[in-house]
Amino acid sequence: MLINDELEEDRKLARRLPVVWPAFFQHFGRLTEVQRKSMGSILDGNHTLICAATASGKTEAACAPLFERMKGMSGSWTILYLSPTRALVNDLFHRLEGPSLQLGLRIARRTSEHRSENEDTQLLLTTPESLDSMLCRGIASDGSTHILSHVSAVVLDEIHLLHGTPRGEQTKWLLERLRRLRLYAQNQGWTRSNKLQIIGLSATVARPNDVIETFMPGGKLIYIPGKREIIEVQPVTSQFMPVERALPMYLQSLSHPEKWIVFCKSRKRVDELTEVFRKSMSPHGYSVGAHHGSLGKVLRETTERDIRRLERYIVVATSTLEIGIDIGDVDGVALDGPPDNMAAFLQRIGRGNRRSTQTRVMACSQSVKEANLQNAMMDAACVGWFPDEPVGSLSSVILQQTLSYVFQGKGQRSRSLVQKLFENNYTTQEISDILDQSISNEDLIETPVGLRLSDEWHDRAARGEIHSVIESFSGQTAYDSITGVKLANQVRYLSGKGLSVGGRHYQIVSQNSYRLNLKLSSRLPEGINQWAYVSGPFNARTEHPMLLRHWLKLAAEEWPVITDGYRFYAFHLGGIRLSSCMSLLSGYLPVNQRPFEITPYYIALREEVIPYWLSACTVHAIRAGVDSQIKKIERQLGLPLANKRLPLKIRVRDVIGWIQPEEVVHTIQQATLLRDDEVGKVLSLFIINKEY
Repeated sequence: MLINDELEEDRKLARRLPVVWPAFFQHFGRLTEVQRKSMGSILDGNHTLICAATASGKTEAACAPLFERMKGMSGSWTILYLSPTRALVNDLFHRLEGPSLQLGLRIARRTSEHRSENEDTQLLLTTPESLDSMLCRGIASDGSTHILSHVSAVVLDEIHLLHGTPRGEQTKWLLERLRRLRLYAQNQGWTRSNKLQIIGLSATVARPNDVIETFMPGGKLIYIPGKREIIEVQPVTSQFMPVERALPMYLQSLSHPEKWIVFCKSRKRVDELTEVFRKSMSPHGYSVGAHHGSLGKVLRETTERDIRRLERYIVVATSTLEIGIDIGDVDGVALDGPPDNMAAFLQRIGRGNRRSTQTRVMACSQSVKEANLQNAMMDAACVGWFPDEPVGSLSSVILQQTLSYVFQGKGQRSRSLVQKLFENNYTTQEISDILDQSISNEDLIETPVGLRLSDEWHDRAARGEIHSVIESFSGQTAYDSITGVKLANQVRYLSGKGLSVGGRHYQIVSQNSYRLNLKLSSRLPEGINQWAYVSGPFNARTEHPMLLRHWLKLAAEEWPVITDGYRFYAFHLGGIRLSSCMSLLSGYLPVNQRPFEITPYYIALREEVIPYWLSACTVHAIRAGVDSQIKKIERQLGLPLANKRLPLKIRVRDVIGWIQPEEVVHTIQQATLLRDDEVGKVLSLFIINKEY
């Protein structure tokens, strides 16, 4: 679009936004491409999914036209803004508070850390878990209304982070419950309309139409490819270098201050690197902060504040800083190894230089293997390529949503009403089987008038323990023994007399099964000190094999082979989906005829030929294998632990949706083995416990 055309389009939209334009856009003057292409659809009342890169103005593109539409309506209204994290809720609250107040609108937030009063709120910021709680508990004491009765629009922020996860599945059903609440509110005379407009904000993804079908059926897609130039910061000439060496070398070579984010895969690694950077960079005037989900609120928010106000700063973080928290203009992003998927990679590199057309990245690695994966991801980012992987159902969420929905109905619901909630995605028989299993599990009790919660679940619901689908194991909460400030949760203390949190050392003053009281120390006590952070089940799904295939320019049917003279490693590069299916098929063979090894990257064969049991595989054989080895493949796919509480038929249904056996069979039957020495040098690094 030419500059004059863009200017004319901006003027047209300004005329359609007479009320909100000064509050949202007067400071900028011009619109971004995302705003220019999406706001008309939202003003027209369409469900809309906006797919665009970070720092493209998606938040304003959603809120401005929604405010304009709603202010023209008679009666009460609320826009519900759903965010995946509490930190992002807090950030959005501060970003949107100014425009909201300028327009005379009330903004509130509702999370486990902030509970604003919700009466007569026009913009309500929350998380899926808090929305679940509000649906259950939002009815007025006299039954005259519900705090969500007037929700006329929902904004789903960073929805790509939820899609294909239990929290995304939960969000889908929360929207359906909200639609039903709106219809009930209209019938009760609490609100004039039951219309509900859904707006999704997402990074660029491989299957945007799947996101639309899941959260806003019939919605319009606005897809804006990323255009920011990626500038690689090369600290040294060697093939790879760990970030704890590379970043200090780079920063110490500068004559000016800079701010950098270092992204890590684990919380423990964040703590370790924070300490390392403090030692190496404090003499050069740099401050260093840690940020991850287990750190206490005070520590997290201190880091968020410091990176905005200090000129020389390094923040070390997990995925908690991937999304759009405003931390100012960061000069660069360092990657401590490759993330598991392209969505995370793009989110991370997009956090740097947000106010420019370039993003500066330092891709660091602990090995040549990691460096190759970083190169593969960088190559895919530059050309806008994504692995195209299917997303299946996560029916264990139905168990949680049924309990929550029954609790919302004052602890009791008719069986037919529960079945109708899920009828768009499940047959009546499937839902009936799930409910029967819940009754058998003693989660629900069936009475002549309907379903009610068991005493145990009723007590847990009353304590607010019913609204989350996040699976994690319990741990200890660490507190400063002097100030009482919470330092971290989900800590597992194993041995010794001290531990480190957020890059600082602490001595253990006292402890029990649930609590650690700590005292700040200059160093760890002598001896072996062991601790960790607890987490949920391991998710083995990764896009690395598919990214390698794309980087090496291999066709889908080409399987490179490497041999050590004993085994033949055929690199299918199909990821966990393909390896899981091959593992199922090999289970039909005698033990002495099975392949030596099957991984998401390769299958180790006895001969340099695709065996008949594999080349002649069928969909029926894979389905039968799923039936007989359901626990194994659920574990391989990283599906929720709660699946074991589902009927077997439903568990099989979910797995089939994730692996898509028809696609797998087609891929295997088209495969051919090939030799390529250059490709083999790269792929040899991915053979487990093998040195080349």
